[in-house]
Amino acid sequence: MSTTAPVDGRTLHGEWIRLVAEQAQRMTLQRYLTCALVAALVGVHAGPAPALAWWLLAATAVTVRTSGVARLARRRRLSDRERLWRVARLYWISGAVQGSVLLFFPSLPVLLWGVITVYLVGSCSAALHALAGYRPIFLPYCLLTLGASTVAWLLAPGQDVGGFERLAFAALGLAFTTTLLSQAKGTYLVFRESFAMRQERLELSAQLQAALADAEAANAAKTRFLAAASHDLRQPVHALSMFTAALRRRPMESRTATIAEQLDRAVRSLTIELDALLDISRLEADAVTRARAPVELQGLLSRMAAESAAFVAQKGLVCRTRCAEGLWVRTHPELLQRILRNLLTNAVKYTVHGSVELYAESSDGKVRIGVLDTGPGIPPQEQARIFEEFYRVQGEVPAEVESYGLGLAIVRRLATLAGLELHLESRLGWGSRFWLELEAITPPPAAAPSSGAEDADLAPERPGEIRVLVVDDEPQPRLATQALLEALGFQVRVAACMRSAMALAGTLSPQLLLTDLRLDRHMEGLDLLAQVRRQLPGLAAVVLSGDTSPEALAATKAAGVELLHKPVTPQCLQEAIGRALAPRPALPK
Repeated sequence: MSTTAPVDGRTLHGEWIRLVAEQAQRMTLQRYLTCALVAALVGVHAGPAPALAWWLLAATAVTVRTSGVARLARRRRLSDRERLWRVARLYWISGAVQGSVLLFFPSLPVLLWGVITVYLVGSCSAALHALAGYRPIFLPYCLLTLGASTVAWLLAPGQDVGGFERLAFAALGLAFTTTLLSQAKGTYLVFRESFAMRQERLELSAQLQAALADAEAANAAKTRFLAAASHDLRQPVHALSMFTAALRRRPMESRTATIAEQLDRAVRSLTIELDALLDISRLEADAVTRARAPVELQGLLSRMAAESAAFVAQKGLVCRTRCAEGLWVRTHPELLQRILRNLLTNAVKYTVHGSVELYAESSDGKVRIGVLDTGPGIPPQEQARIFEEFYRVQGEVPAEVESYGLGLAIVRRLATLAGLELHLESRLGWGSRFWLELEAITPPPAAAPSSGAEDADLAPERPGEIRVLVVDDEPQPRLATQALLEALGFQVRVAACMRSAMALAGTLSPQLLLTDLRLDRHMEGLDLLAQVRRQLPGLAAVVLSGDTSPEALAATKAAGVELLHKPVTPQCLQEAIGRALAPRPALPK
């Protein structure tokens, strides 16, 4: 096997040296003790001084070998060849010192010959595992210990040892030596294969990490593109929505009215799909606000039904809400609204006749919030897959439905972010029910009962008396918003920058400022609002933006103004204007 640096920078021989150093550290104390025991037995017959000298020499050799191998394992600047040679010398010197105990054979009884032989056999067996069977080093070590023992049995003088015993022990020593060498070959082979498998695993892991990094980089690039392009993508769609709404308010003959209606439907469909696509990018960028707060459900469901009234009416459906008064939950308001809005949009899209229902019902301290429709239903075999991105139910789908299969995928991911479980019941020919289950809470002390009807008709009674200043640096959205507001009867003036807006504000004295958040790519819309309010304190305002980042939401919230994300439906814009112009309760003195 090649010893060049592989995936993790470790070579085969470098890994072997590290392993030898670890093994040596574990066995030091045992070697000291066994050497001391052998020295004690030898000292009884050969004298304490020679035995003590041998023990000191053996202990020193073990210490030098252990510390030397540990240092070599850390000194990677040396070549593997040089480090191997130094490890070999340490082990051979240690083996020679261990084997030198055989010099005491002439003065020892045959019983101690056997004890010393067992000691040397144990040393060789331990070295076999410590060296992982690396034979270029193990073979000389084995010859210096066990091999020398075999020779000692044949040649050492001893009157109480017969020729047969000498030959038998020599033969056994030789047999055991060859056995150890055979095992050494297999042990080292296992070590090499283990190292090769580890390197292959590391290489595969590195390839997987690289592929994952490439995929994440591509996904991040896509997310950054969508996030960066969000503003630019939303602007023309917003302008198209405003122009279409203004067009439909003009008198026209029936054929033209039909074309305008179909154009409005196409724009609404485009808006829904664009919102879905950009919602995916926000989820992947983790740009969705997750703060938990009390949510009053009756008002929420009523507002959502009012938002979708025009869409529902176009389909010839009925939209109902069902919720007991004073029903509250604690959850993530933005996530809950997005979940219900996507579910409602999906239900209206797939329902041909009948109704859709937004409902909230409580039982045993739990609140079930969901959407029920009378659509075609979802086949049982499709129900597990409808939450996959870009998957559309096969078969029972209205022909006019155009969808990319993102709505329910977004709903599932939003529910996961909110820590909620999304449930589904569906029956072919009867419809579908999607719902979430949350804990009911006691209404907060400051909460006033809300029927949700306050948003149902917020359009000003006399728009012709209301002066509106529209500020947007993009010409198409600016002109489109002007066209819609003029069609609604407002007095409208427009400006493209802060300077012209300030000049118009001084002469027009508007009652409402409708501004884009980003003028010249900066959050100058809020700066403009602050400056105009210095001249006109209490000026009503609504901010529009294609920026869906949490920072934009936080900035407008801090300024005390409502933020509408483009593209905005005409109804949402009317309702926001109504809320902005609605009289505010007087503060207590």
